[in-house]
Amino acid sequence: MEELKKELSKVWDPGMVDHCFKSSKYIKIDDYFVDVCNPKPRIEKRLWFDDEQKSPEKTKEYFINYNYKNMPRKFNADENNVYIATQYYRQPADCKLANITTTRFDDIPSSYIKKLNSDEITLINNAVEEVNTDYKKRLETYWKKYETKIDCSGYWVNR
Repeated sequence: MEELKKELSKVWDPGMVDHCFKSSKYIKIDDYFVDVCNPKPRIEKRLWFDDEQKSPEKTKEYFINYNYKNMPRKFNADENNVYIATQYYRQPADCKLANITTTRFDDIPSSYIKKLNSDEITLINNAVEEVNTDYKKRLETYWKKYETKIDCSGYWVNR
């Protein structure tokens, strides 16, 4: 991880380097550190619903299902072209930080580094699954500790 810190330090100050470690999931593909999940999913404690509908019952199941929308999705090589590209617009040329980008046609992203093969996409999907597993545990723990602080709030959907 020292190598990743060194790469992040080329772009960010020490405070942001720490933030990137906490809020992102990186894996190494070739010489690049690929940000697979930025940001990691956050927990929503206010559960919004259409105020013209019946208020949902505040249950653990509803809380978890509501927050599942924040979970990162896996990549499907059959539907998209998956690339890694430079992560930051003005990162130095020797910086080895990358993120994932997809295209539906034969377009090539302007800042692309390489098109990923199926083994590399599997690596990324495994990392996404790790983030999702951790997120599910966080949701369970959050519910146990803060159930009383979670609420359902109506809002004007169609007005």
